Amino acid sequence: MLKVHYQTDHEDLFKACSGQMVQLFEDRFVKSAASDSFSRDKLKEFAPDKDHFMLHLVAMGDQETYGPNKNGDGFPKSALEKFSNTFVTNGCFFREHRNRNAKTQGIGTVKAAAYNPVMHRTEIIVWGDRVKAASEFEAAKNGDPLSLSMSCRVPYDTCSCCGNQAASPKDYCEHLKYGSMLQYQPGFKKYAFAINDKPTFFDISVVNKPADR
Repeated sequence: MLKVHYQTDHEDLFKACSGQMVQLFEDRFVKSAASDSFSRDKLKEFAPDKDHFMLHLVAMGDQETYGPNKNGDGFPKSALEKFSNTFVTNGCFFREHRNRNAKTQGIGTVKAAAYNPVMHRTEIIVWGDRVKAASEFEAAKNGDPLSLSMSCRVPYDTCSCCGNQAASPKDYCEHLKYGSMLQYQPGFKKYAFAINDKPTFFDISVVNKPADR
């Protein structure tokens, strides 16, 4: 099953970051503060070469702290701790989720990913190609906001209420369909959402027009 997640799907996470979820690291200057996941020395270790620029991104928060996103998807802390590195092993930097071919459609690479246990979020380091991602580089350099979205694949997701595992939406239980997603279920004393505990992240994309919220 394919999942798409916008950074701003977690409003509390967005507020915790003061709305600044993308920071630029360039070889000539650092426009960033160190984080608990990537210290300033660690950021320097991933400093880009002359053909690239580096972005330090907050990708997503865990469900225990920030709850499910607006699509009704939750990502447990344990899943982000275990699978955040798939951004590196399986992922690529794209534009607008055009992600079928990393060689022809990629505009950069993912160099590092880590779960931040203090802020309860996954952070990633991306190298953007200065030619292929020229507009993104100029925007970041000028301090303009960049909207990003990630994609992952999951073998199934699990209902937070009844524990039903579904390999596709057609297999959803009554709590995750018919308008029940994200609704409070009195019988379980819980909100209904889909738990994604085995994500494989393969796409971090710049998007010009995030989904209308």
